[in-house]
Amino acid sequence: MSKEYPETARYAVYILKGLPFLPHYQKKGWYVAPGYPTNKLEYTGTQLKKAGATREHWELWKRG
Repeated sequence: MSKEYPETARYAVYILKGLPFLPHYQKKGWYVAPGYPTNKLEYTGTQLKKAGATREHWELWKRG
């Protein structure tokens, strides 16, 4: 049995107070908090850096 998975790529992810902020699926340069879209929290990388977030790179499904 063959399993097909979506293509992946490395993306910047910001970690703030232990929470990962992942790149928005369609809005380039924007990051979303856990629980999005329910919580509607969106930030730019600059906003997250100013708040003290650290940047990592994770392998994620390709964004649109």
